[in-house]
Amino acid sequence: MLKAEECLKAEEERVVLYLHISTKAKLLRAVETELLAKYEDTLLQKEHSGAAALLRDDKARPRARGALP
Repeated sequence: MLKAEECLKAEEERVVLYLHISTKAKLLRAVETELLAKYEDTLLQKEHSGAAALLRDDKARPRARGALP
C-alpha cells in the first residue's frame, strides 16, 4: 500500500511538472485504478500486505489521507 501511495504521489508531481492541470484528476484516477483496483484481490489475500488490516480499521482509502483530490 505504501508503495502504491508513493507511485500516486510521484504521478501527481509529474502532472504538475509536465501536463496541463486539467488532466490531473483523470490521470490520478487511472493510476489509482491500475495500482490498487486491479490488484485488490491479490493485496487482500497476501497475509503480510496489511491491506486487510487497513480495510478492517477503515484506513484504506488514500483519499481520506489526502493522496487524491
